[in-house]
Amino acid sequence: DSEDFRFQEDRWSDAFLEAARELLSSNSRVSLLLTNAPYFRKSRFFPPAILDVFSEFKPQAVITFIEEGHVAWARIKRREERHKSRSIFRLKDMFTWRSVSIMHAATIARYLRVPHYIFPVKQPVSSLYKLLFTRQPKVYLSFPITHVRNDEKAVEEINEFRRRLHSRVCAFDPITTDDRVPQHVFVEAKREGRLTFDGEIEIRESDRWPLDKSSPEMKPLVDDYVYLDAGTEPVYPIRIPVDQVREVSEPGGDLSEPSEIDKNILYRDVLFILQSDIVVAYRPNYRGKLSTGSYFEINYAANVAKKRVLVYWDRSEDGDPASTPFMGFGIFFNDLDTLLDHLGETVP
Repeated sequence: DSEDFRFQEDRWSDAFLEAARELLSSNSRVSLLLTNAPYFRKSRFFPPAILDVFSEFKPQAVITFIEEGHVAWARIKRREERHKSRSIFRLKDMFTWRSVSIMHAATIARYLRVPHYIFPVKQPVSSLYKLLFTRQPKVYLSFPITHVRNDEKAVEEINEFRRRLHSRVCAFDPITTDDRVPQHVFVEAKREGRLTFDGEIEIRESDRWPLDKSSPEMKPLVDDYVYLDAGTEPVYPIRIPVDQVREVSEPGGDLSEPSEIDKNILYRDVLFILQSDIVVAYRPNYRGKLSTGSYFEINYAANVAKKRVLVYWDRSEDGDPASTPFMGFGIFFNDLDTLLDHLGETVP
């Protein structure tokens, strides 16, 4: 809490160097150094990354771990109720903090000339292993989310697609960071007339896209718990003041500008595509209804990022791809097994 910013910077550098040297002297085959980069406290970021300090650790890669903004907000709030550290955040701050953390990590990686990856903490443990220790293709998974969220059959079907891809490749999976949950709950409450603008929004675990936590290949790296002195507590239900949810959920400007949540999702998913070798899309025209998110991702991957795109398209339910805007953006398969066989033969 010192207002002597040079003192803060020096203390941070000394602590970082001590930790890096201890790890380097441990003779471990693998060492991981975890830190906030940067810290956010009392409405400001500090201290700036001192790039020379990171050279001491000699990392082979830099990874930014991310999770849902509302979950991070709840973790910190619950911890703050036990230990007053004056780490006070609005929900909007969580997205700002994530963006600045990604920027800092990318700067460090560029300075050190090593790869930088964005990695959701609810991805399977095996995904992190594959990313760091294998040469498996890095694949971004694109699939409908918003308009099938309440369709149990569609969710089960897409989860099976996700499971099969995670078991075969190093996958980057957007739904493991389900940032749109507060916006979804806010819009539903507003539509049903249940919204009290001076009250709170309650987010339950059932509001997020269901993740398979039972199968070993899909078990998340981190679960939705708050880690406290006495052990762990479930993070749900999460209650957030309506004004904070409204601030990030409603369109900005003249209503043509996306919400803060939507802008952050776009930024996050573009980064996933850029760090991938291939994009695999699942039924982007699900039952004849266009997924605007999938359309953007496929278009961006093919025409901007210049990535290979493989699309599973069920012609019996989704229509003829030639009559949609998707045609020409990738290789289309009418059979998922054939797509997976083709993917297995692909070398980045």
